[in-house]
Amino acid sequence: MAKAVYVGVGSKAHKMKKAYIGIGGKARKVKKMYIGVGGKARLCYSAELEKVGMATALSTTRYDMRAATVGKYALFAGGYISKSSFGYSVSSSVDAYNTSLTKSTPTELSYKRCGHAAASVGGYALFAGGASSYNLLGFYENLVSAVDAYDASLTRSAAHIIGATVAIGGAAVGNYALFAGGTVYSQINEDNVTSDVLAYDPSLTFTTAPWLSVARANVKGASAGNYALFAGGRAGSFCTTVDAYNASLTRTTATALSSTKNNSAAATVGNHAIFVGNTASADIYDASLTKTSAAILSTARTGLAATTVGDYAIFSGGGVADFCDASLTRSSIGTSMTGYDMGAATIGDYALFAGGQSGENSGTAYDSVEVYTA
Repeated sequence: MAKAVYVGVGSKAHKMKKAYIGIGGKARKVKKMYIGVGGKARLCYSAELEKVGMATALSTTRYDMRAATVGKYALFAGGYISKSSFGYSVSSSVDAYNTSLTKSTPTELSYKRCGHAAASVGGYALFAGGASSYNLLGFYENLVSAVDAYDASLTRSAAHIIGATVAIGGAAVGNYALFAGGTVYSQINEDNVTSDVLAYDPSLTFTTAPWLSVARANVKGASAGNYALFAGGRAGSFCTTVDAYNASLTRTTATALSSTKNNSAAATVGNHAIFVGNTASADIYDASLTKTSAAILSTARTGLAATTVGDYAIFSGGGVADFCDASLTRSSIGTSMTGYDMGAATIGDYALFAGGQSGENSGTAYDSVEVYTA
C-alpha cells in the first residue's frame, strides 16, 4: 500500500499529496521518499501506483455498471446480471464503497437499468436513463426516463425526468453534469438516435445545452481542462465526431477521433482526456482541445473500464491493466481481474474496478472488486 507523509497545519495533521525537489533550477516531482531506521532505508512516502488487493465483493455478480462518486462514497449502479435463452437479466442494485473501502448497499435504483449514464455534480451522484431489459436480438426494452440522485448520505431522490433514453453518455464540467445522445427507441439506428444534451447544476436544476453536432448513441464522455468531451458513438454507423462543452455550456466541435474504435473507455489525467479502444494508439485531447496520440494500451482491446487516481489514469479489462501519468508515459500493473466491461470509480486514494463478464457478450458475470492506490 502507498506510504504517506503528514504535516502539521493549524494543529491538524494533513496528508501530503505531492512533494517536489529543486534540481537544476526546476521543480521535480518526488515519487518515493526513504527514511533511515536502524541503519536501513525504509520507505516513508510513495506517489507511485500500487495494487492494494481485493475489496468486499459486490452484492451480486454484474457487469457494464455505471459508477459515480459523491462525498466519501463511490457508487456502482445497475448493469447486467446474466444472460439466458430468454434474454439479459438487468439489475437495480447499488453498491457503495467509502474511503475506508467499507461496502454498504444504499436504496436501489428506481428502475432496473442497463445502457444508462452516470455523472457527479455538487453533492450528488446522478444515474440517468437506460432500459430495464435487453433481448437477444440486441434491442433495448422498457426505456427509462427517470434520473436518480444520491446525496453524500446515500439518500436517493428524483431529479428532473428526461425523455426515455438509453445508450447515453455522461460527463461533468464546471458546475454541470451533462448527459448526451442516446436512442429513444429500442434499436440504435439513424432514425432513433438523439442529439439532446441535458445539464444539471449542483441544486439539480435542469437545463438543455446545445445539441450534439451529430445525433448518436453510445458516446464516451471525459473531461479536459475546462471542457467535457463526448467522443465517437453510432447512429446508422459508427462515427468519430468529438463535441466539447465548456463551463458555460458553449459547444465546440473538436478534431475527430483517429478511429471509431477509440470509444471503449475514457479517463482524464492532468489536463488530458484519453480515449482508448481496439487500436494501437489512443486519441488524447489537452485543455485547448489539441489532439495528439500515444500508445497508452499495451494491447489493443475492447470491454475496458477506466478511472483516475492520484496522477495516474488506469485502463483495465481482459486480464491486463495499463496506466499512464500526465506525461502520457505508459506502464502496466498486475491485475487479478480477467473480465471485460467492469465498472470503475475513484474514492479518496483508491481506484476500484468492479464486476465484469468472462468474455465479450458471454453474460457470465463476476462480483470481484480490485483496488489500486497512488
